[in-house]
Amino acid sequence: MLAENKNIDLGVDVAEEDLYVQGNVDSLRVMLGNVVDNAIRYTAKDGRIDVNVRKENHQILLSVSDNGMGIPAHDRERIFDRFYRCEGTGESGSGLGLAIVKNVADMHKATIMLSEAQVGTGLIFTIAFSLSENSSLS
Repeated sequence: MLAENKNIDLGVDVAEEDLYVQGNVDSLRVMLGNVVDNAIRYTAKDGRIDVNVRKENHQILLSVSDNGMGIPAHDRERIFDRFYRCEGTGESGSGLGLAIVKNVADMHKATIMLSEAQVGTGLIFTIAFSLSENSSLS
């Protein structure tokens, strides 16, 4: 696993109540995998990635935060374009991962928000699922 090879501290924090998103399980799995994979790829050796799931303001929020290089503001709209890759990252790939993430989010009527890490460098990638479109069971 790439996270292990880079000695990345990968943590998961899930709300104490059971939270459910209605949708295509396989698509949602691919979406989460792509977001976490990107965080791992763009986080330096000995870095940190946190995956968080919580309910807030009638939404289920899935956040992946890292202390990697972040995404420059001028690239943030383009990262969801098919085949687009930020310059100078040194990482290989097809540029399809985040286009797939956006497609799955749209399919589930979810919104994606990107924000700066609260401390140091990095990015917080949040996908918000409306509870009016989904159900939360506890």
